[in-house]
Amino acid sequence: MLPVVEGTTHRRLLKGAVLAGALAAFAMVAPASAQTQQTQQPQAAPAEGGLGSWIKLCAPDTTEGDATKEICLVTQEVRTDSGEFLASISVQETKTPDGKRLIRAAVPLGTLIQPGIRVQVDEGTQVPGKYVICLPNACYAELEIEDAFINNLKKGNNLVVLVINNQGKPVGIGLTLTGFTKAWDGPPVPVEQLAQQRQKLQEELQKRAEEARKKLLEQQQAGKPAGQQPAAQ
Repeated sequence: MLPVVEGTTHRRLLKGAVLAGALAAFAMVAPASAQTQQTQQPQAAPAEGGLGSWIKLCAPDTTEGDATKEICLVTQEVRTDSGEFLASISVQETKTPDGKRLIRAAVPLGTLIQPGIRVQVDEGTQVPGKYVICLPNACYAELEIEDAFINNLKKGNNLVVLVINNQGKPVGIGLTLTGFTKAWDGPPVPVEQLAQQRQKLQEELQKRAEEARKKLLEQQQAGKPAGQQPAAQ
């Protein structure tokens, strides 16, 4: 028989499931595996065009039986120029019963689970964390932090997510901290605005994919002998 998890630990896991669901909805386009990450630079910069912005999301805290309570987090995701998901970080506003704050990180499938995950602000101390669940779109890790780490996030320039890929090599994924303080101290993003951002993201990724396809086609045509007709589309 499997052990029953009760009390604070049970509620914490349920809260994690609520937040994981929110993050899964946020990271909804073109997930990549850790195998894809092997071709990325050790510190991939957030993509331009609003793909690397910090936003605040709030959801009802159904784990406490009080629909008036909310779980709020400040989150950012980073993707490649082609739209492949690299990572997301969410910092939970609400403290745990023991006074800690939680960071939840999402990374592509294919990273090694046993070594865990680490996050680092600029050249500061690396904070370790453990994976708690893998869903079809990503694996999620959890880290406990002190209030001092929040201050580091507000004052820092970059946040690095460190994982081990399936070849046993460390991979660092960089997220900008520009805009973190504004999101942390500000109101949550309305659902309607988030939907608009998702639509804009979809359109931008489709545009990039089409531009990449045209560029590849032009390169292929440039390499053909003179007088050879292009293949029928």
